[in-house]
Amino acid sequence: MKGQKAKDAPSGAQLFSKTLKRRAYEDIVEQIERAILTGEMSEADRLPSERELIEQFGVSRATIREALRVLQSRGLIEVRHGDPAGALVRANPGASVATLLNALFRADRLTLADVIQFRMLVESAAAALAAKSPPKSIAAIRKAYSEMETTATWNEQVQADVLFHRRIAEASKNPLFVLVVDALHQFRPVATWLAKRSLDDARRQTLEVHGMILEAIEARDAEKAAELSRYHLRKSYRPILSKVERDRLNDLAGIGASESEGE
Repeated sequence: MKGQKAKDAPSGAQLFSKTLKRRAYEDIVEQIERAILTGEMSEADRLPSERELIEQFGVSRATIREALRVLQSRGLIEVRHGDPAGALVRANPGASVATLLNALFRADRLTLADVIQFRMLVESAAAALAAKSPPKSIAAIRKAYSEMETTATWNEQVQADVLFHRRIAEASKNPLFVLVVDALHQFRPVATWLAKRSLDDARRQTLEVHGMILEAIEARDAEKAAELSRYHLRKSYRPILSKVERDRLNDLAGIGASESEGE
């Protein structure tokens, strides 16, 4: 986690047990994955060192390294070569979904419009649920919005934007929304295009529309929060879509062709 010092692996009893079934590395992946996803290990914790993992699981170094490679590809850990300490827990399962989305896009099995249309559905539903969430969850969304007001670099702007959407997804109390929103924000074609805007323009546009979404959530207006969420995504990506693709988004946002072309 940003600015947080990595913690050592939990002490005391072993976290893991010797593998007894299937291909050994698959069992290792399953045990570590479960420990991370259930919260037994948290963001910025460290796994035991490679030597300790070999002893705990009772397998070879090659097997441990294969398991770590799989876990890293799933966005659950970060292996730093040359670091004698254990791998860092990253707890980003959305990375594996994003990897699949990016692969489908490169293979022409998925278009940018497909992804944006899906985001409109998912994020508008999450916003509607967030409008019905407890005050504590809404306060977390407000805090994320405040962080966007003080960004000084592109990286800070991107992280603040992602955090805002993540807090809305978390407020829905549905873990699948969190997983999917995390994955969609790691879709490379979108990130590449967004980075072409100036920081000042990006911050201004983001604060304006995110502010309206936040106001609707705080007003407990689920319908308005969902409508603004769809409007935000459609407007943000309209410049890089064809007319046919724009019409798909207009239909979902409930906007007629004449109104769209007049913007």
